[in-house]
Amino acid sequence: MHWAGGNMIMSLAFGLILIFYAIKVIQKTDRTPIDFIKLVLISFWCIQGILSINHLPFSYYFKFGFWISLVVWGVLEFNLAAEEDQ
Repeated sequence: MHWAGGNMIMSLAFGLILIFYAIKVIQKTDRTPIDFIKLVLISFWCIQGILSINHLPFSYYFKFGFWISLVVWGVLEFNLAAEEDQ
């Protein structure tokens, strides 16, 4: 459903998610590489959402970046959990 102002509200929501998550990562005192990978993951997700909601080009590239960063994050989390079990 394309309600009046819906694109703007959803774009604003994605933008705020990105801004607040970036602030959260920056304010952490004990940042790890996984925190930055999650920031990249959220960034790709939000930018892709904004581009596809507004029917702008290149959203496919950000969707591809989202999936790659999701796989990288999952592999690193799995390896960290395996190291903690040993």
